[in-house]
Amino acid sequence: MLERRLQATQGVMHTVMATADGRAIAHAARANVELVPARIAAIASSLLALGESFSRETLHSPAGYTSIASEQGSIVIVRVPSSKGAYTLCLSADRSETFAMALRFALDAASELASVLDRA
Repeated sequence: MLERRLQATQGVMHTVMATADGRAIAHAARANVELVPARIAAIASSLLALGESFSRETLHSPAGYTSIASEQGSIVIVRVPSSKGAYTLCLSADRSETFAMALRFALDAASELASVLDRA
């Protein structure tokens, strides 16, 4: 599913799905992208948890996602809304992809992943 979604868009460079505690369980990447899924999963899960804690502390509200903007593109980290467990999805997009489209990709992919997990 991640590979199919990745091929449907030009700007997304990779996606990594992980458990909430940071263990990579699935990933997809463009052929020219070097990726260490275990490292991405660990960092993304920690960053999402930190963002959620910061949102609760400062706004007294849950965070919807965590994002990073850089000169090379953007990173989006979202929760996978599965009833079967706590999972995260992280993606990186290059500058050709708008942030809004990267976020939409992440949210739609997370929703589809949740459906697959919940049917299993």
